[in-house]
Amino acid sequence: MSARFSSVLTVAAGLNGSSEPKHFHDKVVPELRQIPGFVGAQLSRRLLHEKIEFLVPTRWQSIDAIREFGTTVRHYEATRAD
Repeated sequence: MSARFSSVLTVAAGLNGSSEPKHFHDKVVPELRQIPGFVGAQLSRRLLHEKIEFLVPTRWQSIDAIREFGTTVRHYEATRAD
């Protein structure tokens, strides 16, 4: 088994990070499940200098599965609704 780590640091003023877990579980994880070799993912959060950092370790069956993920990865943007 192999792992890949990604992190996201929120930069928008007033973004409290409450929408990211929902987005992660509702959108990101279902898409990851469609990629061959995906085993699982977690979402961790920490306060870092008045910003929130999200760390996402993903687990894969092999390094080749991670390489395949790298060719299909989509980038997500969290926005703040006013």
